Amino acid sequence: MFGIKAQITKCIDDNGYPSFVECQFVDTHKNKQVFHDKDVMFTTENLDRNSNYPIDGSIACQIIEREIIEGREIVRIDSKLPWHIESVNGETVFEVLAEQITEFQTKENTTPAFIPFQSNMVSVKYHLQNLYDAFNRREIETILSMMKEDVKWANGMEGGFVYGRDAVREYWRKQFELIDPQLEPLKFETDENGRSVVTVHQTVRDLDGKIILNKTVKQIFTFENGFVKTFEIGNAK
Repeated sequence: MFGIKAQITKCIDDNGYPSFVECQFVDTHKNKQVFHDKDVMFTTENLDRNSNYPIDGSIACQIIEREIIEGREIVRIDSKLPWHIESVNGETVFEVLAEQITEFQTKENTTPAFIPFQSNMVSVKYHLQNLYDAFNRREIETILSMMKEDVKWANGMEGGFVYGRDAVREYWRKQFELIDPQLEPLKFETDENGRSVVTVHQTVRDLDGKIILNKTVKQIFTFENGFVKTFEIGNAK
């Protein structure tokens, strides 16, 4: 996975979790490109208004093409993939110098939509935050690519579990025909068994937009080799 080297310049809002920050870089046309997004999109650090800015960060991207212009290697990139990051002007395609590109080490034979995390690259929190963002955008194939083929996934509607990516896809297809759920992660923790526990505010509407469920739940993820192996639902409040 590739990224653009960037600077996180300030905190915009740290009242919620994660914090929203400003991140920027200068392209080959000497234009300053500015981004406002969650801190986990740019760094593994937890940032707030008291953090010591500027802070080095990176913006994940896909390389479209490379070319040599007047002796310089110019790289055209698109930040829409893999994590749908766009500038404050709504742009995702930019031209930068080759030295502005950084490459993260990834594992072989992985789905392009998702790069399994490694402890020295990006945090579990980063991937879980992006999982929730993808769910709220209904980018189901992106989420499925984060799972092991034989994933065990809690069935929040009927109880029990569904098994395998295809079964999860069908479970969500049926769910979205009936309800419109939105998930807001509030807190990320690790339990004594090494599982990732996320406190989530869950709002469920019917297809007419009426709220039928509004509660906080614990959602529990077990990872194996960078992919979700098991998803469980804990206690609700």
